[in-house]
Amino acid sequence: MNSSYAYLVALLLIEALLYALVKARKGLREGLVKRRVDVGFLTILVDVGTASKLRKIASPSSKSLRKAVLVAGTLNMAFMIIFLYLTLINAVEGLFRAVSVGETPVSPFVPVIPGVTISLDLIMPLVLSIGVAMAIHEFMHAVVALMEGVGIESWGIGLFAIFPVAYVKLSENSFNEAPKKSKVSILSAGILGNSLIALLALGIVSLLTTQIVLAPVIVDLDRSNPELPALKANISTPSIILEVNGTKINNLEEFRSFLSKLINQSAVLVLKTRRCVIDGYRIVGTGPVETYVLRKPAGSKLGVYLSELVAPETPPYTVEALLYVNWIFIVNLSLAIINAAPIFVSDGGRIFTEILSKYSKKLNYLVQGITSATLAILLVIGFINYV
Repeated sequence: MNSSYAYLVALLLIEALLYALVKARKGLREGLVKRRVDVGFLTILVDVGTASKLRKIASPSSKSLRKAVLVAGTLNMAFMIIFLYLTLINAVEGLFRAVSVGETPVSPFVPVIPGVTISLDLIMPLVLSIGVAMAIHEFMHAVVALMEGVGIESWGIGLFAIFPVAYVKLSENSFNEAPKKSKVSILSAGILGNSLIALLALGIVSLLTTQIVLAPVIVDLDRSNPELPALKANISTPSIILEVNGTKINNLEEFRSFLSKLINQSAVLVLKTRRCVIDGYRIVGTGPVETYVLRKPAGSKLGVYLSELVAPETPPYTVEALLYVNWIFIVNLSLAIINAAPIFVSDGGRIFTEILSKYSKKLNYLVQGITSATLAILLVIGFINYV
Protein backbone atom coordinates (compact mmCIF):
# COMPACT_ATOMS: atom_id res chain seq x y z
CA MET A 1 0.00 0.00 0.00
CA ASN A 2 1.51 3.37 -1.02
CA SER A 3 1.48 6.40 1.28
CA SER A 4 -1.55 8.03 -0.36
CA TYR A 5 -3.68 4.94 0.18
CA ALA A 6 -2.38 4.64 3.75
CA TYR A 7 -3.36 8.24 4.58
CA LEU A 8 -6.85 7.78 3.11
CA VAL A 9 -7.44 4.53 4.96
CA ALA A 10 -6.16 6.08 8.21
CA LEU A 11 -8.49 9.09 7.82
CA LEU A 12 -11.52 6.87 7.18
CA LEU A 13 -10.65 4.66 10.16
CA ILE A 14 -10.33 7.71 12.44
CA GLU A 15 -13.74 8.99 11.29
CA ALA A 16 -15.33 5.57 11.81
CA LEU A 17 -13.74 5.24 15.27
CA LEU A 18 -14.92 8.72 16.29
CA TYR A 19 -18.45 7.87 15.16
CA ALA A 20 -18.39 4.63 17.19
CA LEU A 21 -17.17 6.50 20.29
CA VAL A 22 -19.84 9.18 19.94
CA LYS A 23 -22.57 6.55 19.60
CA ALA A 24 -21.25 4.62 22.61
CA ARG A 25 -20.55 7.50 24.99
CA LYS A 26 -23.37 9.91 25.77
CA GLY A 27 -21.08 12.34 27.60
CA LEU A 28 -18.80 12.69 24.59
CA ARG A 29 -21.77 13.21 22.31
CA GLU A 30 -23.23 15.94 24.52
CA GLY A 31 -19.83 17.61 24.84
CA LEU A 32 -19.43 17.78 21.07
CA VAL A 33 -22.94 19.16 20.64
CA LYS A 34 -22.12 21.97 23.10
CA ARG A 35 -19.09 22.76 20.97
CA ARG A 36 -21.32 22.80 17.86
CA VAL A 37 -19.78 19.64 16.41
CA ASP A 38 -22.01 17.05 14.74
CA VAL A 39 -20.49 13.60 14.10
CA GLY A 40 -22.16 11.14 11.75
CA PHE A 41 -20.92 8.05 9.95
CA LEU A 42 -17.82 9.20 8.03
CA THR A 43 -19.10 12.76 8.48
CA ILE A 44 -17.92 15.57 10.75
CA LEU A 45 -19.67 18.98 10.67
CA VAL A 46 -18.56 22.01 12.69
CA ASP A 47 -20.71 25.12 13.08
CA VAL A 48 -18.36 28.06 12.61
CA GLY A 49 -20.77 30.85 13.41
CA THR A 50 -24.12 32.51 12.94
CA ALA A 51 -25.27 34.99 10.35
CA SER A 52 -23.89 38.00 12.24
CA LYS A 53 -20.59 37.94 10.34
CA LEU A 54 -22.29 37.38 7.01
CA ARG A 55 -24.65 40.34 7.57
CA LYS A 56 -21.63 42.60 7.22
CA ILE A 57 -21.36 41.42 3.61
CA ALA A 58 -25.03 41.27 2.66
CA SER A 59 -28.30 42.58 3.99
CA PRO A 60 -31.82 43.04 2.58
CA SER A 61 -31.16 44.80 -0.74
CA SER A 62 -32.93 46.94 -3.29
CA LYS A 63 -35.60 45.44 -5.51
CA SER A 64 -33.52 46.05 -8.67
CA LEU A 65 -30.47 44.21 -7.29
CA ARG A 66 -32.60 41.27 -6.14
CA LYS A 67 -34.23 41.12 -9.56
CA ALA A 68 -30.83 41.12 -11.30
CA VAL A 69 -29.64 38.22 -9.12
CA LEU A 70 -32.87 36.31 -9.79
CA VAL A 71 -32.62 36.79 -13.57
CA ALA A 72 -28.93 35.86 -13.67
CA GLY A 73 -29.47 32.76 -11.52
CA THR A 74 -32.51 31.61 -13.48
CA LEU A 75 -30.90 32.08 -16.90
CA ASN A 76 -27.73 30.33 -15.75
CA MET A 77 -29.72 27.40 -14.35
CA ALA A 78 -31.75 27.13 -17.55
CA PHE A 79 -28.54 27.01 -19.61
CA MET A 80 -27.11 24.26 -17.39
CA ILE A 81 -30.33 22.23 -17.63
CA ILE A 82 -30.43 22.52 -21.43
CA PHE A 83 -26.78 21.47 -21.64
CA LEU A 84 -27.43 18.50 -19.33
CA TYR A 85 -30.49 17.27 -21.22
CA LEU A 86 -28.78 17.58 -24.60
CA THR A 87 -25.94 15.47 -23.19
CA LEU A 88 -28.39 12.94 -21.68
CA ILE A 89 -30.38 12.62 -24.90
CA ASN A 90 -27.22 12.08 -26.94
CA ALA A 91 -25.92 9.52 -24.40
CA VAL A 92 -29.21 7.57 -24.31
CA GLU A 93 -29.38 7.51 -28.12
CA GLY A 94 -25.83 6.15 -28.12
CA LEU A 95 -26.82 3.43 -25.65
CA PHE A 96 -29.75 2.28 -27.78
CA ARG A 97 -27.61 2.27 -30.93
CA ALA A 98 -24.92 0.22 -29.21
CA VAL A 99 -27.42 -2.30 -27.82
CA SER A 100 -29.19 -2.62 -31.20
CA VAL A 101 -25.98 -3.65 -33.00
CA GLY A 102 -24.63 -5.79 -30.16
CA GLU A 103 -21.85 -3.40 -29.10
CA THR A 104 -20.81 -2.52 -25.55
CA PRO A 105 -22.75 0.56 -24.38
CA VAL A 106 -20.63 3.54 -23.31
CA SER A 107 -21.39 6.58 -21.18
CA PRO A 108 -19.93 10.11 -21.06
CA PHE A 109 -20.34 10.15 -17.27
CA VAL A 110 -17.73 8.56 -15.01
CA PRO A 111 -17.96 8.89 -11.20
CA VAL A 112 -14.92 10.36 -9.47
CA ILE A 113 -13.54 7.64 -7.17
CA PRO A 114 -10.00 8.30 -5.89
CA GLY A 115 -7.70 5.38 -6.53
CA VAL A 116 -10.21 3.83 -8.96
CA THR A 117 -11.30 6.27 -11.66
CA ILE A 118 -8.64 8.90 -10.90
CA SER A 119 -5.08 8.54 -9.70
CA LEU A 120 -4.32 9.13 -6.04
CA ASP A 121 -1.69 11.60 -7.25
CA LEU A 122 -4.62 13.92 -8.03
CA ILE A 123 -6.10 13.80 -4.53
CA MET A 124 -4.78 17.21 -3.45
CA PRO A 125 -6.03 19.13 -6.54
CA LEU A 126 -9.37 17.31 -6.27
CA VAL A 127 -9.81 17.98 -2.54
CA LEU A 128 -8.84 21.65 -2.91
CA SER A 129 -11.21 22.08 -5.87
CA ILE A 130 -14.12 20.50 -4.00
CA GLY A 131 -13.40 22.70 -0.99
CA VAL A 132 -13.42 25.86 -3.16
CA ALA A 133 -16.58 24.78 -5.00
CA MET A 134 -18.49 23.94 -1.81
CA ALA A 135 -17.44 27.15 -0.07
CA ILE A 136 -18.48 29.34 -3.02
CA HIS A 137 -21.75 27.44 -3.45
CA GLU A 138 -22.82 27.82 0.19
CA PHE A 139 -21.52 31.39 0.47
CA MET A 140 -23.73 32.43 -2.46
CA HIS A 141 -26.75 30.75 -0.87
CA ALA A 142 -26.11 32.66 2.36
CA VAL A 143 -25.50 36.06 0.76
CA VAL A 144 -28.61 35.91 -1.44
CA ALA A 145 -30.70 34.61 1.48
CA LEU A 146 -29.71 37.69 3.49
CA MET A 147 -30.42 39.91 0.48
CA GLU A 148 -33.92 38.40 0.35
CA GLY A 149 -34.44 38.87 4.07
CA VAL A 150 -34.37 35.13 4.86
CA GLY A 151 -32.78 34.25 8.20
CA ILE A 152 -29.68 32.08 8.63
CA GLU A 153 -29.32 29.90 11.72
CA SER A 154 -25.67 28.98 11.25
CA TRP A 155 -22.96 28.09 8.77
CA GLY A 156 -19.98 25.80 8.96
CA ILE A 157 -17.47 23.44 7.44
CA GLY A 158 -16.81 19.74 7.72
CA LEU A 159 -15.60 16.51 6.22
CA PHE A 160 -17.45 13.77 4.38
CA ALA A 161 -15.16 10.74 4.03
CA ILE A 162 -12.07 12.39 2.46
CA PHE A 163 -13.87 15.37 0.93
CA PRO A 164 -14.24 18.83 2.53
CA VAL A 165 -17.78 20.22 2.74
CA ALA A 166 -19.37 23.54 3.64
CA TYR A 167 -22.96 24.23 4.59
CA VAL A 168 -25.44 26.97 5.47
CA LYS A 169 -28.49 26.33 7.64
CA LEU A 170 -31.34 28.62 6.64
CA SER A 171 -34.17 29.35 9.03
CA GLU A 172 -36.83 26.92 7.79
CA ASN A 173 -39.73 29.07 8.89
CA SER A 174 -38.22 32.16 7.28
CA PHE A 175 -37.47 30.28 4.05
CA ASN A 176 -40.90 28.63 3.85
CA GLU A 177 -42.65 31.97 4.33
CA ALA A 178 -40.54 33.71 1.66
CA PRO A 179 -42.06 34.48 -1.76
CA LYS A 180 -41.47 31.92 -4.48
CA LYS A 181 -39.19 34.31 -6.38
CA SER A 182 -37.00 34.66 -3.29
CA LYS A 183 -36.77 30.87 -2.92
CA VAL A 184 -35.75 30.45 -6.57
CA SER A 185 -33.18 33.24 -6.24
CA ILE A 186 -31.64 31.68 -3.11
CA LEU A 187 -31.55 28.14 -4.50
CA SER A 188 -30.14 29.17 -7.89
CA ALA A 189 -27.46 31.39 -6.30
CA GLY A 190 -25.16 28.46 -5.48
CA ILE A 191 -25.34 27.25 -9.08
CA LEU A 192 -24.58 30.77 -10.30
CA GLY A 193 -21.57 31.03 -7.98
CA ASN A 194 -20.07 27.76 -9.24
CA SER A 195 -20.71 28.79 -12.85
CA LEU A 196 -18.90 32.10 -12.37
CA ILE A 197 -15.92 30.40 -10.71
CA ALA A 198 -15.81 27.84 -13.55
CA LEU A 199 -15.84 30.68 -16.11
CA LEU A 200 -13.04 32.50 -14.27
CA ALA A 201 -11.01 29.28 -13.99
CA LEU A 202 -11.47 28.62 -17.72
CA GLY A 203 -10.01 32.02 -18.52
CA ILE A 204 -7.01 31.36 -16.27
CA VAL A 205 -6.54 27.91 -17.83
CA SER A 206 -6.49 29.50 -21.29
CA LEU A 207 -3.86 32.00 -20.10
CA LEU A 208 -1.68 29.35 -18.44
CA THR A 209 -1.91 27.03 -21.44
CA THR A 210 -0.11 29.61 -23.58
CA GLN A 211 2.83 29.38 -21.13
CA ILE A 212 3.18 25.59 -21.46
CA VAL A 213 5.86 24.33 -23.86
CA LEU A 214 5.30 20.81 -25.19
CA ALA A 215 7.84 18.50 -26.77
CA PRO A 216 7.26 15.55 -29.16
CA VAL A 217 8.64 12.40 -27.52
CA ILE A 218 9.32 8.83 -28.65
CA VAL A 219 8.20 7.01 -25.50
CA ASP A 220 8.76 3.45 -26.76
CA LEU A 221 9.35 1.28 -29.83
CA ASP A 222 6.98 -1.15 -31.51
CA ARG A 223 8.66 -4.49 -30.88
CA SER A 224 6.07 -6.62 -32.71
CA ASN A 225 8.20 -6.72 -35.88
CA PRO A 226 12.03 -6.74 -35.76
CA GLU A 227 12.15 -5.30 -39.31
CA LEU A 228 10.56 -2.00 -38.37
CA PRO A 229 13.00 0.89 -39.07
CA ALA A 230 13.04 2.36 -35.56
CA LEU A 231 13.72 -1.02 -33.97
CA LYS A 232 16.48 -1.85 -36.43
CA ALA A 233 18.10 1.52 -35.71
CA ASN A 234 17.74 0.81 -31.96
CA ILE A 235 16.49 4.30 -31.10
CA SER A 236 16.91 5.14 -27.42
CA THR A 237 13.68 5.71 -25.52
CA PRO A 238 12.34 7.94 -24.21
CA SER A 239 13.78 10.62 -26.48
CA ILE A 240 12.71 14.09 -27.59
CA ILE A 241 12.43 14.46 -31.38
CA LEU A 242 14.57 17.41 -32.52
CA GLU A 243 14.99 17.15 -36.30
CA VAL A 244 14.19 14.89 -39.21
CA ASN A 245 16.14 15.30 -42.48
CA GLY A 246 17.33 18.74 -41.34
CA THR A 247 13.80 19.99 -40.57
CA LYS A 248 13.28 21.17 -37.00
CA ILE A 249 10.34 19.49 -35.29
CA ASN A 250 8.47 21.71 -32.83
CA ASN A 251 5.48 19.54 -32.00
CA LEU A 252 3.95 16.12 -32.52
CA GLU A 253 1.65 17.28 -35.31
CA GLU A 254 4.63 18.45 -37.40
CA PHE A 255 6.33 15.06 -37.05
CA ARG A 256 3.19 13.11 -37.93
CA SER A 257 2.56 15.39 -40.91
CA PHE A 258 6.12 14.80 -42.14
CA LEU A 259 5.72 11.01 -41.89
CA SER A 260 2.28 10.96 -43.51
CA LYS A 261 3.75 12.37 -46.73
CA LEU A 262 6.20 9.46 -46.90
CA ILE A 263 3.86 6.59 -46.00
CA ASN A 264 3.79 5.14 -49.54
CA GLN A 265 7.40 5.96 -50.38
CA SER A 266 10.78 4.43 -49.62
CA ALA A 267 12.79 6.97 -47.68
CA VAL A 268 15.97 7.47 -45.71
CA LEU A 269 15.34 9.49 -42.56
CA VAL A 270 18.08 11.20 -40.57
CA LEU A 271 16.55 11.59 -37.14
CA LYS A 272 18.05 13.70 -34.36
CA THR A 273 16.81 13.06 -30.82
CA ARG A 274 17.73 13.94 -27.27
CA ARG A 275 17.42 11.33 -24.56
CA CYS A 276 15.19 12.36 -21.67
CA VAL A 277 13.75 11.34 -18.32
CA ILE A 278 9.96 11.35 -17.86
CA ASP A 279 8.02 11.90 -14.65
CA GLY A 280 4.30 11.52 -15.31
CA TYR A 281 3.34 14.09 -17.94
CA ARG A 282 6.61 16.07 -17.66
CA ILE A 283 10.16 15.77 -18.97
CA VAL A 284 12.39 16.32 -15.94
CA GLY A 285 15.84 15.72 -17.42
CA THR A 286 17.66 15.47 -20.74
CA GLY A 287 20.76 13.74 -22.05
CA PRO A 288 22.96 13.99 -25.13
CA VAL A 289 21.78 14.51 -28.71
CA GLU A 290 21.79 11.32 -30.79
CA THR A 291 21.53 10.87 -34.57
CA TYR A 292 19.94 7.85 -36.28
CA VAL A 293 19.66 6.87 -39.93
CA LEU A 294 16.42 5.00 -40.64
CA ARG A 295 15.66 3.26 -43.94
CA LYS A 296 11.91 3.07 -44.32
CA PRO A 297 10.45 0.82 -47.06
CA ALA A 298 7.35 2.00 -48.94
CA GLY A 299 4.18 1.29 -46.97
CA SER A 300 6.10 0.57 -43.75
CA LYS A 301 5.45 2.39 -40.52
CA LEU A 302 8.34 3.78 -38.52
CA GLY A 303 7.60 1.69 -35.43
CA VAL A 304 7.53 4.29 -32.67
CA TYR A 305 5.04 5.16 -29.95
CA LEU A 306 4.69 8.91 -29.65
CA SER A 307 3.47 11.36 -27.03
CA GLU A 308 3.61 15.10 -26.39
CA LEU A 309 4.88 15.98 -22.93
CA VAL A 310 5.64 19.17 -21.01
CA ALA A 311 9.14 20.32 -21.94
CA PRO A 312 11.82 21.06 -19.28
CA GLU A 313 11.83 24.79 -20.12
CA THR A 314 8.28 25.11 -18.78
CA PRO A 315 8.49 26.31 -15.14
CA PRO A 316 7.17 23.61 -12.76
CA TYR A 317 4.96 26.13 -10.92
CA THR A 318 3.14 26.89 -14.20
CA VAL A 319 2.33 23.21 -14.69
CA GLU A 320 1.16 22.83 -11.09
CA ALA A 321 -0.97 25.97 -11.31
CA LEU A 322 -2.57 24.71 -14.53
CA LEU A 323 -3.34 21.36 -12.91
CA TYR A 324 -5.05 22.93 -9.89
CA VAL A 325 -6.96 25.58 -11.84
CA ASN A 326 -8.11 23.01 -14.39
CA TRP A 327 -9.55 20.89 -11.58
CA ILE A 328 -11.26 23.96 -10.11
CA PHE A 329 -12.89 24.48 -13.51
CA ILE A 330 -13.97 20.83 -13.84
CA VAL A 331 -15.36 20.52 -10.30
CA ASN A 332 -17.23 23.84 -10.32
CA LEU A 333 -18.76 23.23 -13.75
CA SER A 334 -19.76 19.68 -12.75
CA LEU A 335 -21.28 20.91 -9.48
CA ALA A 336 -23.20 23.64 -11.30
CA ILE A 337 -24.65 21.17 -13.83
CA ILE A 338 -25.58 18.52 -11.26
CA ASN A 339 -27.11 21.08 -8.89
CA ALA A 340 -29.14 22.61 -11.70
CA ALA A 341 -30.51 19.20 -12.71
CA PRO A 342 -34.08 18.43 -11.60
CA ILE A 343 -33.14 15.49 -9.37
CA PHE A 344 -34.27 14.74 -5.82
CA VAL A 345 -31.04 15.80 -4.05
CA SER A 346 -30.22 19.03 -5.92
CA ASP A 347 -31.10 22.71 -5.73
CA GLY A 348 -32.66 22.33 -9.17
CA GLY A 349 -34.87 19.58 -7.79
CA ARG A 350 -36.04 21.85 -4.96
CA ILE A 351 -36.79 24.62 -7.46
CA PHE A 352 -38.81 22.22 -9.62
CA THR A 353 -40.69 21.13 -6.50
CA GLU A 354 -41.47 24.77 -5.63
CA ILE A 355 -42.72 25.48 -9.16
CA LEU A 356 -44.47 22.25 -10.16
CA SER A 357 -45.93 21.08 -6.86
CA LYS A 358 -48.60 23.77 -7.08
CA TYR A 359 -49.74 22.45 -10.46
CA SER A 360 -48.88 18.75 -10.57
CA LYS A 361 -47.00 16.78 -7.94
CA LYS A 362 -47.05 13.73 -10.20
CA LEU A 363 -45.34 15.64 -13.02
CA ASN A 364 -42.71 16.88 -10.56
CA TYR A 365 -41.94 13.35 -9.35
CA LEU A 366 -41.95 12.05 -12.92
CA VAL A 367 -39.44 14.64 -14.19
CA GLN A 368 -37.11 14.22 -11.22
CA GLY A 369 -37.48 10.44 -11.17
CA ILE A 370 -36.65 9.96 -14.86
CA THR A 371 -33.71 12.40 -14.69
CA SER A 372 -32.31 10.80 -11.51
CA ALA A 373 -32.66 7.25 -12.89
CA THR A 374 -31.06 8.19 -16.23
CA LEU A 375 -28.08 9.82 -14.53
CA ALA A 376 -27.65 6.87 -12.17
CA ILE A 377 -27.72 4.35 -15.04
CA LEU A 378 -25.21 6.36 -17.08
CA LEU A 379 -22.88 6.69 -14.07
CA VAL A 380 -22.98 2.93 -13.49
CA ILE A 381 -22.29 2.24 -17.17
CA GLY A 382 -19.48 4.82 -17.15
CA PHE A 383 -17.92 3.15 -14.10
CA ILE A 384 -18.20 -0.31 -15.71
CA ASN A 385 -16.62 1.03 -18.93
CA TYR A 386 -13.72 2.49 -16.95
CA VAL A 387 -12.91 -0.55 -14.85
